[in-house]
Amino acid sequence: GSGVALMSNFEQLLRGVWKPETNEILHMSFPTKASLYGTVLFTLQQTHWLPISEANLIFFFSMFMIVCKVFMTATHSHASPFAPLENLVCPVLFGSVPSGHHHEHHGASHEVSHPPPPPPAKSKEELNEGTRKRKAKKAE
Repeated sequence: GSGVALMSNFEQLLRGVWKPETNEILHMSFPTKASLYGTVLFTLQQTHWLPISEANLIFFFSMFMIVCKVFMTATHSHASPFAPLENLVCPVLFGSVPSGHHHEHHGASHEVSHPPPPPPAKSKEELNEGTRKRKAKKAE
């Protein structure tokens, strides 16, 4: 289902070019996620951990993919339909802490550091004054 996207990683390895922003494993698209989840479902079905017939699993998974594709095309959406499920499961599996909170670790509290606030915007007069000073210095 997403062989071209995954093969591009191998192709980049052969050429010696590393582009993490285009790495399909690090930034999965909807087809890659759907292929991965489908693989897990079909593997669970084959090992009899998922009590459903192969024909029914093929039918339901195909209908899910068709409905998702039609909905995404009709609404011009680029959001993954798996996002709500991932938002529930990922914090449980990977233990992420919402930003802005601190947690206790063996009695010591560690605060999450925040970047410093941006400097106040300069007024038009201050910008003009800086330009005048640079021009005067350049003229000297």
